Amino acid sequence: MRPDTVHLDLLAPCLREIGDRWAAGSLSVGGEHVATAVAVRVAARLAPLCARRGRTRGTVMIGGSAGVLHGLLITLITNVLRSRGWEVLELGPNTTVADLMEAPQAARRRPGVPDATVARRLVADGWAPDADQLDALLSDSG
Repeated sequence: MRPDTVHLDLLAPCLREIGDRWAAGSLSVGGEHVATAVAVRVAARLAPLCARRGRTRGTVMIGGSAGVLHGLLITLITNVLRSRGWEVLELGPNTTVADLMEAPQAARRRPGVPDATVARRLVADGWAPDADQLDALLSDSG
C-alpha cells in the first residue's frame, strides 16, 4: 500500500472506531491511549516514506485549533500531503490564530480550521474536512 493509503484507509478509520468506542464507554481511556500510541508509532515510521524528492506542488501551513491538544491528526494530514508532493509547515496542536499569523511566511494558504463557518469568519481561502479534500482544494486553487 502507498503511505497515504495506509493513513487514510487504515489508520484514520481505526482511530475513528477507537474514538467512537471511547465515547460510547466501551473502551477505557487506557485502551484509547494504547491505540493512539500505536498509531503515532506507525505514522512516525511511515513519515520517511511520505517525503518526495523534486519540485513541490506548493507549501501548506497546518496547525491545530487553539485548545486542541492532540497532534496525531495533524501528523496524519501532514504525511498524506507530503506523500502527494506538498511541502508542509507543521505548527502542531493548540495553535492560536495569532501564532499562525506570526508563523514564517512560507505558507501560501491559510491554515485549516474546525469547520466551514469558522473558515468564512476568518476569511480563509477554503476549507476541507479531510486530507483527500484538502489535497483536491489545494490542487484546484493552484
